[in-house]
Amino acid sequence: MSDIALYYPNLSFSNEAWLKAAALYWPKIARLDLTWMLDDLEEANELELDDFFVRVQVSEEVKEQLAEGFSDLLGINSGEIARRYGLTYLFPEAPRSHGFVQLTPEEEAKLTLVHVGKLEVDLLGELVEQGLTQGSRYFAPADGAVDTVVMHPRFALAYSSALAGCIATENNLVPVTDKSGLHSSIDGMGVAAAGEMLLKDEWGSRVRSDAELAEAIASIAVEAVIPANLVDIPMSKIAEIRRALGEELIAFRCYVQTLADNLSELATVGDPSVFESHLRQIVAKEVEPKVQSLERAMRGMRIDTARRVIGAKESYIGPSATSGIGWLSHAPASVVGAVSCLMLTVTYVHELRAGRTEAREQSPVAYLLDLQRRLA
Repeated sequence: MSDIALYYPNLSFSNEAWLKAAALYWPKIARLDLTWMLDDLEEANELELDDFFVRVQVSEEVKEQLAEGFSDLLGINSGEIARRYGLTYLFPEAPRSHGFVQLTPEEEAKLTLVHVGKLEVDLLGELVEQGLTQGSRYFAPADGAVDTVVMHPRFALAYSSALAGCIATENNLVPVTDKSGLHSSIDGMGVAAAGEMLLKDEWGSRVRSDAELAEAIASIAVEAVIPANLVDIPMSKIAEIRRALGEELIAFRCYVQTLADNLSELATVGDPSVFESHLRQIVAKEVEPKVQSLERAMRGMRIDTARRVIGAKESYIGPSATSGIGWLSHAPASVVGAVSCLMLTVTYVHELRAGRTEAREQSPVAYLLDLQRRLA
C-alpha cells in the first residue's frame, strides 16, 4: 500500500475542503512537476512548507507509451472523435485562419488548458493536424517560456486520466481526485479506459483495486469525525495535527488496508450509492466500535486516577512515603500528609499518561479519536 497519492487531473488545488480532508488521510500527495502553471489556493502554501507535496516528473517513456496508444485510438476512431471533440465542430461559426479556429476569449474559456509537457511531440502534432487542439491565444505563463494548448474538456480529461494512470504505475502512487465520477484505480485509467470515456456517453464500470477500497473506507471513517465546518479550520492547524499524529495516521492506514484486503466482493459493485452504503456499514460495524471502545478505556483510566487521588487524600499516609525528604522528618503531620498526597498524585498522573499512551499505541483507530478531539 503506497502512502503517496497522485493528484489528477489538474495541477492546482481549487477545492479547499477536499485538500484539507486529503491532508488528514494521506502522508504525501504528488503532482506533476509543471509548477509554472500552478495557481493554488493560498492555503496550500502551508502544506507546501510542511513538505506535504511531492513533485513527479513526466518521463519520456510514459509520454511515448501514451502517444502510441492514443495514436492507435485516433486511427481507428478518428471520424467519431473529431465529430465529438474537434474544435471546428465545437465552434462552427468561428472564423478560420491558417487551419486554426480563431476563438474569442469567451469561447476559449470553455476549453481546457493543457500543459504541452504532458504530451509527446509527435502526438501533439497529430492532435493539431486532426483539429483536436491548438495553441492558446489568451493564456501565457509569466516567463513566456512554455506554450499551452486548448482541448475539449472531456478529451483533456481522458488524456490526463490515462497519463495519471501510467505515472502512478511507474512510481507506485495511488491516483486521487477531487472530481466526482472519476476513477481512482490504476486499472481503470489506461488508454482503453480513455477510449471508453471518449466514445461512450457513460463510462466508469470497472473493478476497484484494494487501494481504492482502502481509500474509500478511510475517507468515510475520517469524514465521521471531522467537523462539518472543516473549511473554516485554518490550514496551519491541519499541518500541526499532521505533525502531531503522524505515527497514529500510519497505523490507521495499515488497519484500513487490512479491512480492504477482505472486501474483494465490493470491488465490482456498480452503483456508486450502493457502494457507499456498503462502506458506511463496514465503518459502522468495524471501525466505530473500536473508536468507542478506546474512548471508554481512556475515560475509565481518568476516572480510576481520580478515585485513587481522592483515596490518597482521605487516607492517612505514614512517614515512609516521605522518608527520602529530610526536611519533612520534623514537619507537622499535616504537612507530611499534604506532600505525600502530592507525590502520589504526580505518580498517578504519570501512570495515567503512560496507560493512555499504551492504549493509543495498541489501538489502530487512535488516530480517529485524537483527530476528533483536536478538531473539536
